[in-house]
Amino acid sequence: MISNQKLELFEALPKNWGIAASELIRIEESGEWKAFATSFTSYVSGVAARAKKTPSTLWRIISAGREYKALMDRVDPNAKTFPPLERVEGIPAPESLELLGKIERVAPREIIERLQNRALEGKISRNKLRLLWQTYRPLLDGKTKRGRGVSAPKYQVRHDPEGLLDEANMVAMLAQAGPSWLAHHGVKAYKVVKPTGSLKSLRTQQFVPDLIVMVANSEDGDVTTHGVEVISAEASPEYSFLRKLRADRCAFDYFWIATFNPFPEMAAQFFPEAFGILAAGSGHIKVVREAQRISLDKTPREHLLKFLLRNVIRN
Repeated sequence: MISNQKLELFEALPKNWGIAASELIRIEESGEWKAFATSFTSYVSGVAARAKKTPSTLWRIISAGREYKALMDRVDPNAKTFPPLERVEGIPAPESLELLGKIERVAPREIIERLQNRALEGKISRNKLRLLWQTYRPLLDGKTKRGRGVSAPKYQVRHDPEGLLDEANMVAMLAQAGPSWLAHHGVKAYKVVKPTGSLKSLRTQQFVPDLIVMVANSEDGDVTTHGVEVISAEASPEYSFLRKLRADRCAFDYFWIATFNPFPEMAAQFFPEAFGILAAGSGHIKVVREAQRISLDKTPREHLLKFLLRNVIRN
């Protein structure tokens, strides 16, 4: 099975997870496990039991180890910038690499390329990667990889009738851009949120957009809220539901219409003048038209929405 000396590697997890992942990948590829178990899955379960870890913990570091090696082959094949897998200690975290591997199945190359180095350097949080994965995941129609030797499902454009890819890509770009595209100074907190649950239930009374960006300008200051509705550049210029939007029915401090380049200039006339326009492309967010601050009527619904948003940003 595993020697007592090597068992200590697994007992110490998540510390020095790289060498533990490297050892399991070596055992799998060499077939060494066949002398101790009927399958590699059974072998991993046995090692987990001896190390008093869950099997999912070991599968996570195996998955992260494979992703790390694949990343190294692409961005640093000679290990001049980043250490080889067996010398990885805590950064990058295995959970981050596992999430990155999932995002790669769906996200376009330009977004993945921007994520890779940041993931290897530990400069992108697991929460941000989790947000991106939760945004892209619906594009796989619930499909997941099941079992060894099964190819991970990948996104197909023809399965995106509702423009979910544009929406997911916009989340990724806004999350990575940070507050640089906003005319705010002294930003202390910046968060991109995809409305779910309670926020979605407000659609019956108030329009809730595809994305919400929240900004806190000081430690004790109020949260500024930005609603972002993502539209397709190829969509009909009618934009029927957006034409019905009124700034005085918007429960956000600012509201933006966002799309990917090129933004159809004729479309601007359909949106209230207070609404800003964003165009994304080539890895950058461009402000086509600045959003104007919207004066809110202090209705109970708007109070509730502001309350929910404040709680989201503080969690």
